[in-house]
Amino acid sequence: MINKTKNLIMILIGLGLFLPVLSYGTSPTLTVNKLVRNVNSNTFYLDSVSANPSETVSFSIQIRAGDTPLQNLVVKDTLPPKINYLGNLKIDGINALGNIISGITISNLPANQTTTITFDAKIGEANQFNLGQTTLINSVLVYNNLVAQTDTAKIIVTKTTGGPATSVSTGLTNNLFLDSFFLPLTIALAIIWAFKSHIIRFEEWLDARKRAYQEYRAKKLLQMKIAKIKMEDFLRKLKSK
Repeated sequence: MINKTKNLIMILIGLGLFLPVLSYGTSPTLTVNKLVRNVNSNTFYLDSVSANPSETVSFSIQIRAGDTPLQNLVVKDTLPPKINYLGNLKIDGINALGNIISGITISNLPANQTTTITFDAKIGEANQFNLGQTTLINSVLVYNNLVAQTDTAKIIVTKTTGGPATSVSTGLTNNLFLDSFFLPLTIALAIIWAFKSHIIRFEEWLDARKRAYQEYRAKKLLQMKIAKIKMEDFLRKLKSK
């Protein structure tokens, strides 16, 4: 009977028809807030910060339990490409062992209490970025066998040419040689500028699409993990009856 029930649930999940809303007494709740600050610019912790290549950022993960205490919470952070983990892991301001990327465990979080995890990371070198702005999304997943939650923070990295500004004469002179040189050069520079501006706008559009996909994928993964956790809990309770 249990195997038939399990097979039926798996089929319904595959068809998107099974909503695992099961309640046994007081359902535990969990709130996760992911923030980031630019260490070089000494900003506050925010949902999103601006940064330059090679700068250091600090991430903060605030985890709060609801009216029910939570045990054995696993905290896993996922850094995007072009950001490297530096360490300096702290829990409530105290140095902690472990690696947040592979996952650490909060053994007990009392009801209506908050714990804060912080760590540092470094943005990649300038040669890893295209000219203009690149949005990097960092995500964290917090879960145990009863509840799961995720959140994200954004780092907007700006790469500039870094070279000194140059000026090109755009006016005509009375010199035939100068006119025949500078006028075509001015036109060529204008064409190059227009071409590059279109490329930058296209890259911004691609970044926006990538960011939307990453957020959609993170939500889908969270929904699948929540469904799996609740299904396993449901089957475990069936077996115990």
